[in-house]
Amino acid sequence: MDPGRTGDHARRRTRRSYVMSVLVGVDGSDGGRAALRWADAWAAAVGARLVAVASWQYPRTAALPGGPTLGAAGEMDEVAAEDLRSTVVDELGEGASRVTTVVERGPAAWALLQLATREHASLLVVGRRGLGRLEGRLLGSVSRRVAELSPCPVAIVPTEWHGEGPIVVGVDGSPGAAHALDWAITAAEAHGVGIVLVHGLAGVPAEVGPSAIDRFVDQARTLVDRHAHRVSGAGVDVVKVVRVDDPRSLIPLVADQYDASLVVVGGKGDGPVSGMLVGSVVNHIAQQSEHPVVIVPEPPR
Repeated sequence: MDPGRTGDHARRRTRRSYVMSVLVGVDGSDGGRAALRWADAWAAAVGARLVAVASWQYPRTAALPGGPTLGAAGEMDEVAAEDLRSTVVDELGEGASRVTTVVERGPAAWALLQLATREHASLLVVGRRGLGRLEGRLLGSVSRRVAELSPCPVAIVPTEWHGEGPIVVGVDGSPGAAHALDWAITAAEAHGVGIVLVHGLAGVPAEVGPSAIDRFVDQARTLVDRHAHRVSGAGVDVVKVVRVDDPRSLIPLVADQYDASLVVVGGKGDGPVSGMLVGSVVNHIAQQSEHPVVIVPEPPR
């Protein structure tokens, strides 16, 4: 079964409005522009309101003798707003008219997180890397900070993103992965695509022997089968991939093989990094994937 486009039954399902508003951080860099284009396409597909956000702050050197001479806060707001609107028009053309632009004062990550909370955003989009002209900071650090603390799912978009196929979802036995799959199912329904479930068995000692490895694989397949039942029950086509491999390399590889439109992972998972908001596995996937990656935080306990 081809998961790239799901069956007629799923397409006839009533689309759920799982994204009320989409926020995208824009800083004028190539990464910020790519994030804006992706966010615009996503918001249009699900009928969401798109809010483009820019931030600025005075550099620390401004308070030092001989430091740069900068305008008053109101003037800086106007400069940032003009730059933001110009970027939106350059990238989206006539589509810029449907975008709300907002300028915030303060560090980029803080500004995005504050606005996401105030707007009750359902998706926050950032470029994987970028360099803000007004702020002078790599957006790579911003994207990680946002992913760690965001109250809503975060999409991290590479500068040269591509993919029109299914949604690839990394699954394990954690509540975070299950919650991420719920989000992915709703996204797949809205976009009319299928889902590829991926489970990588990492850290299996070679000395345990083939029979023990087979047992581990069987247990993993049982776990993935349960997830697949949830996906098919929603009327979404599903493919299962279970391999003895590191998920950090397996998930991007499968995403490439299926030309994934999106990779979805939970903010937490089982394993040695399960106590971190964004562990090494998730961070590695977000940094290496050539496809947009959505990190879904665990629901409040």
